Amino acid sequence: MTKKVILFAALLLVNFLAFAAQPTFMFTDILLKDAARTYGFVKGQEFRLNLIAKKHPSLELTVKQAKLKFSSEFGGSISLLESYMKEKTPKKWAEVKSKIEGALPALITPDETEVGAQGFIQEVINRAEGKIPSRTLKTLLMFHPRYFKRPELELAEGYKQSYTSTGNPKSKDVDFYIEVPESWDAKSASSPNVVQQFTSENGRGLEVVNVLVKDIPLGPDESITKTTVEEWANPQDLKDFIPKRGKFIDGGYMTLENLPGLWVRYDVSRSRVRTELEMEGLAYFVFYKNKIITINTMITTHANGEKIERVGLDKFEKLSDLIANSFKVLNLY
Repeated sequence: MTKKVILFAALLLVNFLAFAAQPTFMFTDILLKDAARTYGFVKGQEFRLNLIAKKHPSLELTVKQAKLKFSSEFGGSISLLESYMKEKTPKKWAEVKSKIEGALPALITPDETEVGAQGFIQEVINRAEGKIPSRTLKTLLMFHPRYFKRPELELAEGYKQSYTSTGNPKSKDVDFYIEVPESWDAKSASSPNVVQQFTSENGRGLEVVNVLVKDIPLGPDESITKTTVEEWANPQDLKDFIPKRGKFIDGGYMTLENLPGLWVRYDVSRSRVRTELEMEGLAYFVFYKNKIITINTMITTHANGEKIERVGLDKFEKLSDLIANSFKVLNLY
């Protein structure tokens, strides 16, 4: 590996760290507001369905079917949300529940016509299929027991959002497409090389995926070939792709979109103001023309020596692979 590329790779991952997740914990006042909104949405829906069943007895069976369909998809989310809020802020959560449940009779009136009632029942069925206002859906997915345990399933089961870089000058004329879970937040970053940043828990989590594109400073007669990249797929050269204070864990050669690439798993420590962070990373490097495209997953696991309530990259490794596998260069062919 040339010194030029070694230096380039090291600087690239230093840039990653500048935009990694900060040591925030899952519970925040904003999360409490989102939880209250979501709880009110679901309880209001239940209240209206119960009114429909009473006022229109002929619809009682379809009401039960709609309830069952929604509950089978998101009932566990509300149970986990309630359990978590009771644990983190029992007094505030009790007040929130009391206010919401007390307000429902005044806010929701019975559907006067059977046609109107049938329309709402169909809406609930649609909601069970994920057709829910975005912020509420993100909260339900965050607390979905199956996705909480295995985050890759959210993406695999179709709760996803896509990003296309077309028109973004940071992509340096590389038009690409990538998918991430619906419950994550997408935003641009201040770095000139970070095209898009995705963060778990609607932007408040400790898991971050950055997609970067950077020019490789090659001479007129230089190129990076498949053979070149394969030669770099050894522990000694792969260590040059991890940042300062990083520890190489594993890595190797890969292909993505039939392009040669490398993957590297590493641990790294980083200081920010008075906080010492420990992170786990999994980076995928794809070489395309005179560009290096990087999809980098980083997870904060410790802050000032204290373990954060996470299991680290082991829990998110499959999701990271799925996100990388969804990547497509749109102007490749």
